[in-house]
Amino acid sequence: MANRIYIGDMNEALVYQKLKKDLLASAISIKLVHDEVRTMYDKKVYFLVYDQYYNRANSRVSLSVLISDYNGQCKVSCVGSGSGKGIFFDFSWFSEDSFILKCESILFELGFKEGQ
Repeated sequence: MANRIYIGDMNEALVYQKLKKDLLASAISIKLVHDEVRTMYDKKVYFLVYDQYYNRANSRVSLSVLISDYNGQCKVSCVGSGSGKGIFFDFSWFSEDSFILKCESILFELGFKEGQ
């Protein structure tokens, strides 16, 4: 499993639309498997889950993306998981990181920085 957080000054709804569109366009094997928008305490929270087959890991990998307001800034949390084989060894060939990096490149184009 791999995870990263990004912080930026863009509107959450615009980031949601951009990631939704651009991640699907980044590879033919990517599928959007869940798309949810919820309102919590008068703020919208966006949740996207993608699935992609990685040949080098001979497995499917998921990317979960949570977009929310964080003290007036846009916070994007990315979690990649699901690759590797076997009960005791989870050798993923960095597939989770690779999936997160697709999201990261889109966010960096929008001026986001890696956060905590």
